[in-house]
Amino acid sequence: VCARHDAKGSDGIYRHCKAHCDEYFYIPARGEHRGTGGIFFDDAHTLEAIGGPSSGADDMQAVDAFTRDVAENLLPSWEPIVARRRGT
Repeated sequence: VCARHDAKGSDGIYRHCKAHCDEYFYIPARGEHRGTGGIFFDDAHTLEAIGGPSSGADDMQAVDAFTRDVAENLLPSWEPIVARRRGT
């Protein structure tokens, strides 16, 4: 999903979101990360704000398209994980 909304050949959105989540979800006392990561939409008023390319005048439309793409792909990406982990 990130690659579809990033500049060609760039993984800026993914790298930005992963770094932010790795920092936020780290538990120092355990020396481990919790959760599965995610995307912080707090500052996502532009794609550039979350590591993506500048979209110029269409920034809000670009953020909306990215957000919709994430939402539409969340369940399909989790179903195989749940199926694999069921009963463990």
